[in-house]
Amino acid sequence: MENIGVYIHIPFCLSRCYYCDFASSIANQEQIDRYVEAVVKEIKLLATQIKYHYIVDTVYIGGGTPSVLSAKQLGRIVFNLRKSLKCDIREFTVEVNPCSVDRTKITAYKRMGVTRVSIGVQTFNPEVAKAIGRKHTPEQAVQATKWVVESGLDCSVDAMLGLPNQSIEDVDEFVDIVQANGVTHVSAYMLKLEEGTAMYKAKQQGKLELPDEDATCDMYDRIKSRLEDIGFHRYEVSNFCRENKESRHNLKYWQCKPYVGVGLAAHSLIGNRRLYNPSDFDEYYTKIDQGKLAQRLEQKLSIEDMMSERIMLGLRMDNGMDIVGFNSDFDVDFLDTYRQKLQKVQQYLNISKERVSIKQEYMGVMNVIISELIF
Repeated sequence: MENIGVYIHIPFCLSRCYYCDFASSIANQEQIDRYVEAVVKEIKLLATQIKYHYIVDTVYIGGGTPSVLSAKQLGRIVFNLRKSLKCDIREFTVEVNPCSVDRTKITAYKRMGVTRVSIGVQTFNPEVAKAIGRKHTPEQAVQATKWVVESGLDCSVDAMLGLPNQSIEDVDEFVDIVQANGVTHVSAYMLKLEEGTAMYKAKQQGKLELPDEDATCDMYDRIKSRLEDIGFHRYEVSNFCRENKESRHNLKYWQCKPYVGVGLAAHSLIGNRRLYNPSDFDEYYTKIDQGKLAQRLEQKLSIEDMMSERIMLGLRMDNGMDIVGFNSDFDVDFLDTYRQKLQKVQQYLNISKERVSIKQEYMGVMNVIISELIF
């Protein structure tokens, strides 16, 4: 039986951040109860399709803000997941926000089998946090990391770069706090304004000033350098960790391993099929209440599609793509099949018989290099 990851989407937040375009809504207890029951039903429906073909080895509960659920609500989901599917869970992550989590919830998560907590910090600068609609204080964010680490769970924090009024000094402060509080994983993302968000609208109206691209790249270079100085390594373009603390679940995405999404707007990759759930509550509930999975087919991947995705996602990782696995899975010789394209960009690559990766100094132009290989 093959291993599979399960992602469960919790589409609720205490408030909506100004940059957010995720499928989420403001928390309402009655609606949360309704949603939890729908997720439980969906898990049971999924079991009829995957229970005898896959073993769940990673679970990731994300959002939204999963920590707006009570321990009882989240526990109901986890209990039914373990009861309905074949599980040998090696990593179990829950996302939280500092203003909706406390020591009691962290303790409850550990009892449920959670091994890893990912905290949506973004910034420890209170003025920058306010400018993007974050509701927690720096003190709350630091306290959340301490609760997680003291409980014995792995602690990951998110950093966002290129925010209003953000500076290199803010990046230094972020890394100092990471080092002082036992954090083992950092995800660092550059801000991308999405159409329809409050920040996008403000930018279009000339009411929002952001650091330019060079300044944002400088922030990225700084956080990478500072994290490496304190013993982290970059294993994917936006993700850094201490030794053996990579996110096993997220590695599935970059290695094109199977995963199934549960809940509103969740996506799945099973075999050569990309599937997605509707992002509308009523549509999702209607399907589930009828005893049907809400999944729709997004794309049926051809062999060529799958090969291109393996290259595109694999080269996001610092150690690159596994050529041996590629050859075995697609019954080809990668180095021969892509010989001409590889020659065009070979100066930017590390190439051996086993792996191909982008040289560290060229990760900043990663997309251009990948495009040369897959188009």
